[in-house]
Amino acid sequence: MEFNLPRKRESLTVENVFSLVTELEIFRHFIGHEFVVGKVFISPLRQEKRASFGIYPTQDAKYKYHCKDFNGFNGNVMSFVCEMYKRSFDLLFALYTINKEMNLNLDDITVSKSLKMKGISNSNTIIRYENYQKEITKSEVEFRIVKRDFQKYDKDFWSKGCIQKSTLDFFHVYATEEVWMNKGEGWSKVWVNTRLNPIYSYYFNHTNHFKHYRPYEVANSKGDIWKWLSNCNIDDIQGYHQLPLKGNTLILTKSLKDVMTLYELGFNAISFHAEGVTVPKERMEELLSRFTNVICYYDNDEAGKLNSHKITKGYNIRHFNNPDGLKEKDAFDYVSSFGQRAMLDLFKSKNIFPDFKKIII
Repeated sequence: MEFNLPRKRESLTVENVFSLVTELEIFRHFIGHEFVVGKVFISPLRQEKRASFGIYPTQDAKYKYHCKDFNGFNGNVMSFVCEMYKRSFDLLFALYTINKEMNLNLDDITVSKSLKMKGISNSNTIIRYENYQKEITKSEVEFRIVKRDFQKYDKDFWSKGCIQKSTLDFFHVYATEEVWMNKGEGWSKVWVNTRLNPIYSYYFNHTNHFKHYRPYEVANSKGDIWKWLSNCNIDDIQGYHQLPLKGNTLILTKSLKDVMTLYELGFNAISFHAEGVTVPKERMEELLSRFTNVICYYDNDEAGKLNSHKITKGYNIRHFNNPDGLKEKDAFDYVSSFGQRAMLDLFKSKNIFPDFKKIII
């Protein structure tokens, strides 16, 4: 006697999801419209007028692509799905949502009821996107720079945060005359320094990557503003290679400007390239093993506070922001307006003290 038993469904795993749909198809489905890898478009994560969001190939990582919001979030396709639903990162939730939304029909018996959501479709026809089924290879952007001598207008800018030339040298920050870029189609000059719109280049010598910065850049005729050019990835942590092997306090902040401002006050600090970045668990655990106190100090705006909670969730990490109502959002601005001693007093009020002594101006 033969029994017509239903075929056993495959389990809900990352590997089984990717055997049915590609990462790019998942991005396409949840973004909800066509996009081109490597080109920016309006962020699906928030309201914005200027395009600042893109999908990019990832070098030598488990996931082949990542999304980058130049004003916040940065992560792989699984963390992106969680972010779309305004959830903290949960791989099982991402897998479940992809499974239901794209009709993959994988066995989700391991998913708890608390993660399951009502109103998610589930038919027997897998949702596919033909134009997003092929892998896209993209040459990594390369940069070359022409350095220049440090001028008075450079000192005027960096001294706002009491950042000295020796500190800029220690963190590999260069005054730049020209920025040249190669996207695989030959070298072209993209930026030229002027006194009213200077260029500074942050160099990451372990990867040969650059992050270029124009602090006085203004919006163009289309309303776009491009203060940054970069080929950095999640491994290019600002200030990481300047850290001691062990220490008492480590501040997680939001820019290299802030890292250097805090260094001038005697604090160890690092910055990821966006406040909303999903920090790999292994990296966070490594930092926690090296420093007794890890403290998050992001901007005092809504995004900064939200991301403070996000990055500290699941770890025993304190977080604080500049007082509400101040236009000074970060450490650089705070020192610029109130001075170094006021910044030290703010930290003292939070029971946070420097690891090493610096000469305070």
